[in-house]
Amino acid sequence: MTRYYFLLLILLKTISYAQNPTLVKDFNFAPYGVSSTFLNLLNNNLILRYNIYNSYLSNFNISTQNFQNLNSNLYTFKESILLNNVLLFNGFDGNTNDSRELWRTDGTVEGTYMVKDINIGTGNSDSKNYKILNNICYFSATSSNGRELWRTDGTANGTYEVKNINAGSASSDPFGFEELNGILYFFAKNSINGGELWRSDGTESGTYIVKDICAGSCSSMESTWERLGGKYVFTKIGNNLLFYAYTDQYGLELWKTDGTPQGTILLKDINNGSSTSYNFSNEPAQIEHNGILYFAALDGINGIELWRSDGTVEGTYLLKDINTNNSDPNPVNRDSFPTYFNVFNGKIYFIAFHPTFGREIWYTDGTNAGTQMLMNINSSTSNERFSSSGPVSNCKGFFIKNDRFYFTMDNGINGREMWSSNGTLSGTSMLFELNLGSASSFNTYIDYTDIVTFENKLYFFANDGIIGTALWSYDLCSNNLLLISPNDDFTNTTAIKKASISISANNQINNSNVIYSAGSKIELNNGFNIQSGSVFKAQISGCN
Repeated sequence: MTRYYFLLLILLKTISYAQNPTLVKDFNFAPYGVSSTFLNLLNNNLILRYNIYNSYLSNFNISTQNFQNLNSNLYTFKESILLNNVLLFNGFDGNTNDSRELWRTDGTVEGTYMVKDINIGTGNSDSKNYKILNNICYFSATSSNGRELWRTDGTANGTYEVKNINAGSASSDPFGFEELNGILYFFAKNSINGGELWRSDGTESGTYIVKDICAGSCSSMESTWERLGGKYVFTKIGNNLLFYAYTDQYGLELWKTDGTPQGTILLKDINNGSSTSYNFSNEPAQIEHNGILYFAALDGINGIELWRSDGTVEGTYLLKDINTNNSDPNPVNRDSFPTYFNVFNGKIYFIAFHPTFGREIWYTDGTNAGTQMLMNINSSTSNERFSSSGPVSNCKGFFIKNDRFYFTMDNGINGREMWSSNGTLSGTSMLFELNLGSASSFNTYIDYTDIVTFENKLYFFANDGIIGTALWSYDLCSNNLLLISPNDDFTNTTAIKKASISISANNQINNSNVIYSAGSKIELNNGFNIQSGSVFKAQISGCN
């Protein structure tokens, strides 16, 4: 039975809309080159730190626009995680023995304090590699036993070492924490097995080595490789974890495990023989989507290129050789080096280098033909391969909100500014130019974790060239929307389109639940079509 639902609501309401970013807070730090980083969004508050010569952990209430310093002497590091409505992070306070320890904040002054002095006295525990599993945060930290596996429930009594994996004061350096079927998996080393695959159920007795992949004291994964992408060690595919491991016979290659010794096996020797296929990136160079791992790998012929794997030998293959300059005697010049993978509207978007276009945004639908460059944002032929400075349009990741993704790029004309895209060439453009001319509003190191969103607004630090670096917001709701088939069609999805003034549509809606919301007018033109199984609502309420 065909279902059509059409509801038109008329609401008279004044809609405010900002075409340009709105200044939220001027710290008056222009002469100092302020460096600022958000930690997280907590209880409708931005928990952030900003740094001149000192650091300040602050709370910004979005509703009241009120700033409050939570600790004016606390240096915080970027890695953090939310546990039970509390933000955990690695902090340094001169009033607590000058050591870097595990801290917490609930967004209040009284709720901001050190959880535990793990490395007692002036030593640093440097907690990191946070992972939540079964309402417990697992992490690595240094104490008198060296750097080992720890756990916390956010309280001092609930913070303790799980196991001294490398006996005595030597460190096991655990990293790469990932969950599979309720068990924590990671790499750690000891004096007998070297750096190998381990598992833990959160207890000392339940923490043990899965398999000595590189037999004896040889390490299948060194702790030093944590700097080279160690945060992106494991990818869950079905009931297996895919990961890279080293053996003398195969080099550093793709393996898989189901958590048992017999189920931990080499998946494929991508770079034949003892040569290594691992790309040694310190940027995210892999992602899972619909049971497929998309990743960067080196096969010894095509350079570091885009690969895919479904966890089987036959389903692991080169997806596309983007940089086809394979005859260059310098192996580096054969690489497209795909990084910063993200899923958007059923496709994988990433950054890759092409010898003609430089380092730009690409996307793939999982096929060779469906792997294409989105847009040549910077036409300069000197667009560098890996650098995030100079004439490079290279972005540092994507921030996804509703039906668009956001990023910062330098097009070679306007400097590094905020861009947005709906995943199409025509729908990709610079969102605004805050710092006019060739100067940049954003520094070269900003990435998607430096942007947060609340109630349809982006919040970020940027430099307008006049007052210096400050906190800004941007309203994501546009004045007018034109929805055209096929780019704006909806199939098997739930979506909402908002505009402060009008929406004009001639697109298709098929088996989807879609809402159009505009401030004064919604036009359904010739070609607009609602297919069987769809629910459609049009309402005059603008961006609210």
